[in-house]
Amino acid sequence: MTARSILQIFDQYEKTRLNFVKTVAELALRPTNIPTLHEAKVLELLKPLLRDVCKQIQQCATIALGRIVQHDIGIAKQFAQTDILKLFLLNLPKENKHQKSSILFVLRSVCKHDAELADFVVKSGALPSIISCLEDFEPSVQESAAWVIGYIARHNAGLAQNCVEAGCVPLLIICLQSPYLTLKQIAASALCDIAKHSIDLAQNIVDAGAIPYLAKNLGNLDEKLKRQVLAALSACAKHSSELAEVVVEAEVFPSVFMHMAHTCPHVRKNAAALTRDVVKHTLELTQLIVNTGGIGALMEVVNEDTSEARIPCITALGYIAGHSEQLAMSVIGCKAITVLGTILNEIKNENVLSVTAWTLGQIGKHSPEHSKAIASANLFPRLIQLYSTDDSSEDLKFKCKLALKLCLQKCLLVSALEPLLYDAPPNILKYVLGQYSKILFHFPSRVERTRKRHTTPTNIDSLRWRTPPPTAAAAQILYKTNNKNVAARRTMRRTKSSTSSNSEKLYINSNSLSVCGEKLKISCQSKRVIGSKKQHRIEIEGSVSAKSEEEVEEQKNKKQTIELKKCVPLCEDVVTRQVRKIRETVQVDDFERLLIGLTGATGCTRKGSSALEALGQVYEEFFGAYYEVLHEVVKNRKMSSIT
Repeated sequence: MTARSILQIFDQYEKTRLNFVKTVAELALRPTNIPTLHEAKVLELLKPLLRDVCKQIQQCATIALGRIVQHDIGIAKQFAQTDILKLFLLNLPKENKHQKSSILFVLRSVCKHDAELADFVVKSGALPSIISCLEDFEPSVQESAAWVIGYIARHNAGLAQNCVEAGCVPLLIICLQSPYLTLKQIAASALCDIAKHSIDLAQNIVDAGAIPYLAKNLGNLDEKLKRQVLAALSACAKHSSELAEVVVEAEVFPSVFMHMAHTCPHVRKNAAALTRDVVKHTLELTQLIVNTGGIGALMEVVNEDTSEARIPCITALGYIAGHSEQLAMSVIGCKAITVLGTILNEIKNENVLSVTAWTLGQIGKHSPEHSKAIASANLFPRLIQLYSTDDSSEDLKFKCKLALKLCLQKCLLVSALEPLLYDAPPNILKYVLGQYSKILFHFPSRVERTRKRHTTPTNIDSLRWRTPPPTAAAAQILYKTNNKNVAARRTMRRTKSSTSSNSEKLYINSNSLSVCGEKLKISCQSKRVIGSKKQHRIEIEGSVSAKSEEEVEEQKNKKQTIELKKCVPLCEDVVTRQVRKIRETVQVDDFERLLIGLTGATGCTRKGSSALEALGQVYEEFFGAYYEVLHEVVKNRKMSSIT
């Protein structure tokens, strides 16, 4: 056999090996072929080919291995248990540019799955070799190295810190200045993956001088580069006001607002996210964004865009409105309430509904005028509906409750509050009743005007409670009073209070008080003597048959003694302390807490209906008729302070 024939055999063997690895690499492009290749023990077959004398076979085998590993985390973990990775890292600095790119592709395929595999690559000593490739003069090698850095850093702050300590940030900034577009894209993405984790990592990038180069690349026409640059700027600005100021000083605004109208939805989303991450910090930064036309740009996206860019835009509006009353009025002036109301009523996406409800709460929390804008749009019933629906997520329910709490605590619009008496759940109804207490005390003329404007009787003076779940003790008290009884109680209180100068007396006469579903005709009278430390009794008269008002007046005029049928003894210290706190409180949360404390007081010898009757009495005093007495107390205090 001649030498030519012998060489021909080796040449045929080499071609066969090359054909095999090329075929495996092509098969690995389809994820459906990976299980079959794994069953054929492809890793064991490729392992000797990675050390082949032919460089082309080495490169094709490496590419095939990378494609197989990136599709299956199980194969990636199996690969990590072999010594192939050490072989790659040992030969990486000495390989040619094609083999370097192939090896870096394998490392990227392993690191992309989870933090555990990425940490394994880092602990294997791969970062120095990757950094050396990042310094290579070949753009393709630099791209592959920057890509591996990004895939390692994106998992957690610890891995990102390892990349920073290895010295990758200055090299990535140099890549941003490269004329190669793909290298710029990957470098910006890697910087974003590092900066997003913590303020320290973002500060490292800012201190290295990356912000000006990122801002400069924002003017590039490539939409993918725009997207990555905006994401990197947002990752730096979101951590603190100081970093946000550095981003603003790079003069990226109002160019960012123009990118909100870009044709690419990802560019619009990242531009809105950058605006959101700037305005959330301080009033000064927010005022700067507003002065450069930020609200108008955000409203255009909210009005016309239905993609993911809508969520950061709505959130940015909430941050702007939450800083001050003036900025909230600016948001209202741009007709944001109408647009947000349309979204709240028509959109089914819970993420959009959550941020919309939160933004409405930020707008209406400042003053009655802001809350009136929310109430006039009739958004309270929709928020209550979303809060009460079982299909709503916990986050959506929390955002709706928060928005209702913030807006209702400032709302003085009676026409918006009245429907909530019937539809609101107990933990929302307490805020409605708290606003009624403020309106009845501070704005009695407004109540009278509202009553005269309607042909049917309103429920301002007659609050009807629904029976809630038995766990809500405070909400089990059901009571009804009509306008005539309220007027009679007020007249009686004026008469009684004018005859007493050294003591305060609270009288309650309710002809229809319903406790836990059982109607009782009761007449309650509680006395409190200032400075007395003797035991008091809250005396409740109850009878099965109802007495008419004429009989009550007759008994009053003749000064007949009322026979006591029921007595609820309470400790004097408990009653005196709680009633005093109730008289001084103006917050409905504090009032509810005091009432619960009164019901569960250790001085109550009879729990159940007796305690609930006592609680009903205090509710009736506070919400029905106590305000004129409180007004006199405040007036006397002012007079005494003047003198």
